[in-house]
Parts: sequence; structure tokens; C-alpha cells
Amino acid sequence: MWLERIKTVFASPGMNEMENEMKEKVECLEAPYWQGGKMLILVISDNHGKIGELQDLLERVKPDLLFHLGDSEIGLEALRYLADCPVVAVPGNCDSVLRYKGATDRSRTVQLTEHLKAFLTHGNLYHVNYGTSVIAEAARKEGCNLVLFGHTHVPLLEYQEDLVLLNPGSLNCPRQGDGRGTYALIEIDQNGAPHYTSCKYKRLV
Repeated sequence: MWLERIKTVFASPGMNEMENEMKEKVECLEAPYWQGGKMLILVISDNHGKIGELQDLLERVKPDLLFHLGDSEIGLEALRYLADCPVVAVPGNCDSVLRYKGATDRSRTVQLTEHLKAFLTHGNLYHVNYGTSVIAEAARKEGCNLVLFGHTHVPLLEYQEDLVLLNPGSLNCPRQGDGRGTYALIEIDQNGAPHYTSCKYKRLV
């Protein structure tokens, strides 16, 4: 069983180290991920250690790239093991950065295409429970036109004049009224244009 095979990956040091390890520096990935053709990006956040739905969704969507926006509580190596694609992840306030070796910055930017630069963060450092103005300004300072964040457990897709703000919500612990788990998809078409979809999760079996 796949859960038995990866149980050693989930072993991690104590969570007491988290506060001492927190960083606000933005790590930048400059090389564009998109190299032509169509590309499908799965965006998730806040599964809080629950991996059944995550595994189901990865197998169903079969993304070309996975963005995880924090509070996985399983760590980067476990995410890479579960996903049959590259993974870009940031730790959330419930994650130990010791599980995110090589990716410990709380915020990072990714140059997805020539004209699309994404700002990835969990969101707690930017007070997203009280609005998006702080995180939007942080993204603009980094020259980004796409903001990806979690933390609120409530999905959001908002278009501003110079920014798109996308929160996939929570796959396992939703807080919006209907109580359905949510995730998001970014589809980059053959011309490099992005298309955003906020999705509700439903297990098929």
C-alpha cells in the first residue's frame, strides 16, 4: 500500500523549531516553467496532513506542475513522492520548515511564462484573513502579476487591474458555507495565456 511505503518520508522533527526557522525573504525561480504547448498546474493548500484526497486528486487531474501553498503538514519530500510531476511548495504556519529543505522561504516567485510571474506564499505573513491589500502590494513589489496564497481555507479568484489573486481554499478543511473541499487549476494554452478555474472537490469512488 502506498501509505505504508511513504511513512518514513512523513517522519519529521518537532514543530517547536518552526518559529525560529521562519523567513520572510522571497526566493525567486527565474527560469520560465512553460516551454510551449499546453500546461496544466494544480494549485492546492491546507490539506493539514490528510493525504487521501490529495492522492485521489493528483491521480485524477494528472497535472504538469503542482503548486502547494502551505500547511500540508507532510513536507516537501512527501509531496514530491506523491506527485508524478514537479512540485513547487512553500511552508505554512503549521509546517515545520525542517520538512522543506531547500525550500524554506515563506514566500517565493516563479516566472511561469515570459509575461506571467507568480508570487507564492501561505498568506499568514500578509494578514490575508483581513483582506488582500497587503499581499497584493508585496506581489507588486516583486514584479508579479499573479498572487497564489492559502491560509484562509476559503477559495478566492479575484481579478484586479494588474493582478490576479487566487486562493485554492482547502481540499480537506473548508470554511466556506457549502463545506465542500476546493482546489484550483491554472491552464496555460499554446499561446502562453493563462486560464484560471476555482474547483470543488468530489471523490468519485
